[in-house]
Amino acid sequence: MRARHPTAFAPVALAFGAVAATATWPRPSRRGAVAAMRSSGWAWTVVLAGMLPGCGGGGGGGAAPPAVAASYSVGGNVGGLTGTVVLQNNGGDALSLSTNSGFVFSAAVPDGGSYALAVLTQPAGQTCSVSNGSGTVNGGNVINVSVTCTTESTAVRFERQRHAGMG
Repeated sequence: MRARHPTAFAPVALAFGAVAATATWPRPSRRGAVAAMRSSGWAWTVVLAGMLPGCGGGGGGGAAPPAVAASYSVGGNVGGLTGTVVLQNNGGDALSLSTNSGFVFSAAVPDGGSYALAVLTQPAGQTCSVSNGSGTVNGGNVINVSVTCTTESTAVRFERQRHAGMG
């Protein structure tokens, strides 16, 4: 019996980038049922194992990804406020408050980073001061900043306005 050679090759793409080539042999003769059983059909698929992509999960070397530094919020409470005060953290993150309540700045501070709160704009007729407003973040949220606002007397307000007009 002479050897049969494939009549056509057709590349086939499989899942995960595997490549296969399908070889189609001529249909076996009807004379031999044994020949038909040996061929098990007409097509054979050969997977080119050398072309299979790696599936991850091992070696490869390289450095571990850098750790992400933890960041924490800075905030506290405001009391005695009757108008609107604008606070600032680290010279940039401004926060406008008009109620006596807790507050938190929108920008978090990295662990070990410093924070420095200040009053950017005083409310009309009041003076607000900040206590515990500067320090270093030490592994947790800063929640102990206190902003206390007091109402100025009429005499103090007049004196401030008079000095402002002399400038």
